[in-house]
Amino acid sequence: AEMAAAEDINATMADEIGGQIPPDFICPITQELMRDPVIALDGHSYERDAITQWFGQGRIKSPLTNAPLGSRHLTPNHTLRKAIDNFLTEEMPHLRDQQNQLDNLEAAIKLREADLANQASKNMVPKDEYDRVMALLARTQQDLARTQQDLADARQVMMAVGSQLLTQARGEAGAGIGSGGAAVEEAAEQ
Repeated sequence: AEMAAAEDINATMADEIGGQIPPDFICPITQELMRDPVIALDGHSYERDAITQWFGQGRIKSPLTNAPLGSRHLTPNHTLRKAIDNFLTEEMPHLRDQQNQLDNLEAAIKLREADLANQASKNMVPKDEYDRVMALLARTQQDLARTQQDLADARQVMMAVGSQLLTQARGEAGAGIGSGGAAVEEAAEQ
């Protein structure tokens, strides 16, 4: 959304100024009004970000003439920058405000991207995902506590049943021994 707003401001500026901007104020690479003009070794001025990106793609040739530059050295073009600032202030003050809005928006986007990259590097989890996982953890802990209680209850029941069965088995075994013993005694008397 922020990027779309930046593009809308640029488009609005281009529509409003049309052919009113001196051609030397326009970057040959971006075809937009320069904010930070620099001079390359070919003697032409470019928007700093645009020519830096051009060089970043491995190109060491002039974007205008395709002649080898021999170096990526850039020199700030303070004279052109002042001329652009004066033009915007005197000729089109509303464009200066829009340019400031665009600069602020681009700075905000860069800060947000840096913040997101920082969060990603720390393996931070978005709050809604954290809340979901914590709720799942709480439910799982409750289920575990219920299961442990059910196991403890089942263990008590099994112990009670086992105790009763053992008592019964001893009682039956004792009765069998007792009756068997009596039968042996009766046989011995006869």
